[in-house]
Amino acid sequence: MEIFKNLWQLLISDYHLCFFIPLVISFLILIISGVLFLRKIFNHSNRDDGTSFRNFTLWVLIAAAVMFLPIYYKEYDFKDQNDLIRPALLSIHNAMRLFVLDGDFDFVRDHIVLLPGNFRFVFSSYAVFLYVIAPIIFTFTIFLTIFRDFPDQLRLKSLTGSPLYMFSSLNEDSSAMAKSILKEKHKDKTGPKNLIVFCNTSGIKSEGDEGNEQSRLIPNQLDNHTLVLTTTKEVTELDTTRFKNDVTYFLMDRDEAKNIRDASELSEKISDICKKNTAQIDPERQHSRRIYVYSSASVSIPLIDALASKSSVPETTVDWLQKVIDKSFNDADTKSRGQKESNSDRLDHIENIQKSLEEENQKKFFIPFSITRIDSKKLLAIRILKKINESDNFQSVIKNKNEITVTLLGLGGIGRDILASILCTYQIYGIRLTVNVIDRQGHKPGQDPDRAGYPLYDNLVYEWPELMETNKQWQNNPKHHPDTESNYDIRFYLGTDCFSGRFLELFEKEDSKERLLKSDLVICAMGDDDKNLKAALMMRQLFVSKNDKNDLEPYIFAVVYDDQKAENFSKQSEMTNYKGIRYGLTVGGTLSFQHSFPDLTDEETLRRKAFLHHIRWVFVKYENENGKYDEENDWMKKSVDEKKIWLTEQLNKYFRYEYYRQSSIAVASHKSFLKKLGKNFQDESLKSCQHDPKNVNCRCPKCQARITEHMRWNVYMRVNGYRHGENLNSMAKIHPCLKAWSDLPFEERVKD
Repeated sequence: MEIFKNLWQLLISDYHLCFFIPLVISFLILIISGVLFLRKIFNHSNRDDGTSFRNFTLWVLIAAAVMFLPIYYKEYDFKDQNDLIRPALLSIHNAMRLFVLDGDFDFVRDHIVLLPGNFRFVFSSYAVFLYVIAPIIFTFTIFLTIFRDFPDQLRLKSLTGSPLYMFSSLNEDSSAMAKSILKEKHKDKTGPKNLIVFCNTSGIKSEGDEGNEQSRLIPNQLDNHTLVLTTTKEVTELDTTRFKNDVTYFLMDRDEAKNIRDASELSEKISDICKKNTAQIDPERQHSRRIYVYSSASVSIPLIDALASKSSVPETTVDWLQKVIDKSFNDADTKSRGQKESNSDRLDHIENIQKSLEEENQKKFFIPFSITRIDSKKLLAIRILKKINESDNFQSVIKNKNEITVTLLGLGGIGRDILASILCTYQIYGIRLTVNVIDRQGHKPGQDPDRAGYPLYDNLVYEWPELMETNKQWQNNPKHHPDTESNYDIRFYLGTDCFSGRFLELFEKEDSKERLLKSDLVICAMGDDDKNLKAALMMRQLFVSKNDKNDLEPYIFAVVYDDQKAENFSKQSEMTNYKGIRYGLTVGGTLSFQHSFPDLTDEETLRRKAFLHHIRWVFVKYENENGKYDEENDWMKKSVDEKKIWLTEQLNKYFRYEYYRQSSIAVASHKSFLKKLGKNFQDESLKSCQHDPKNVNCRCPKCQARITEHMRWNVYMRVNGYRHGENLNSMAKIHPCLKAWSDLPFEERVKD
């Protein structure tokens, strides 16, 4: 302490040293802050440089204040009182005046006249430099504060030939999708540079700043072929009319209502672009604008459908499709010429159309503007079940079985959507489906679970009225269940915590033991990663102890949202106990799994391929019980204009209404699962159905496929809230075909 006191006394007593030391300190502050500022600029050119300018401005202010300090201390009366606070405050005040061009250089010149000539020259030169640079820096700081997006706006306008991916906000979900895009585009470095833009980022600081979670969500670039930009503007404020490549909007704000509002404004602008700019509908250029609206609310369905009505299929796509259909009918007519046309021949026309469309280049199926609703929870459930179904281990578990049993732990969160996917996927003629649903919430012991005031259960009764009712009826009277109806037996074990003695008792009771122990698939979806992993380990141990063998049955899947946990767990996929016995567990459901750009691209392709099933459905020609064909809408008797009008109407319906797309996608997905399972119902010796139109007892492979499709359709409609009724009413969700396949009129059976 004495040393510092002596140094301080030396500093204030020596006139020259009192000016020299602050000058050196001020100069070092300026140089170091300048070097750090330049490094920030050059190393993070794609980040918010306004913050860097503001930080640099602050350090210049400090450097100027340090320079003024000896003048105020030595040339005023403060030195006599050994007071440093007042001269420091006055130094800061005078430094602030520099930034607004109010500084008086005579003040410095008059107070350094006693310094030696060379030292006076250095001090005055440094002061002049600060007097000049301070207002310049301050001006740039104000400019970048107000126009902080200006550099990124220039980049955006200079790369109008690039594919553009725009995100309405920056959060964990949008960051995960952007990282997936970066990773995918990193594989292909051909073509123009890709652009990823995050909008509405006003609260984001530069990446190096502490305490800002949002800044760490901005994905790092893998290479120079993709540029990541941020802007404080809303996604609806950016002008993309000059972009000559694909523009994809991801409306992923936490506020789903805002996503709908943004979609409404964007759809107005984009529809105008597509109408005015003919280049946007040129199929050879393949430039389209796509909007993905993330919303799980049911009310968003009609809202998005209304917005999609502003889009329309271009004439080039209609003309191409018309030629394909004409060719298919002509080929079929040539093949059957001179023969009496049967119902099977009519169906062959439709199959030829499908085959021709599949063989044609899908790029010709061009839609310039599309708007798609993304239900994150439902999509995650579908992807989880798809991952399970594509697993070779799961395929080996259910192969050659006439019953599939699934146990679902957890009905909340995405549990209900997983249950819906299970019911729709595992509908196969001749295979029984048993589902056990276990959840810790619900009725008290001894109560009838079906009568429990359990919110999630009651919600299922409200949303799936006929499915819950038929499930109860078939449980009470299994013999009443027709073999051509949908097949499901759902048992709810409510108020049962899987980490409790009551849960273990279920494996001892006669009415539940058999159902649970024959599980082929166990899905842990309780909404908590740690609980799901703990339950997965527990279920493996439990089944091994009950079956007294370790053949990795059932297939156990745990829903894990955290990427780091899932990655750590996946690395230990061959995880064993201390005896080297495998646990055989699978995890999935992370943010990177939910927001996968390749999967989204595949699903976009699936939407187009699923149109084949839609066009098949609208093309079905049937005969009545008297054997007469319906010739009213015969394709080959229509004029060219009539064909074009009719096709345009069908295409626009498909791409404007989610109902048609989801229905057709469900058919395509189910067919894909059956193919993977080996259930393709093909038998060349029975290529055409040989039964009489009035005979519903035929079980040839083709009829098994038709029955399977009707079983799937029944469940699909029921989990979408439909009930059986005599008259079709889409608004009331009533459909007369919600019955066993054997009870359908012949013309309806042909549709399957």
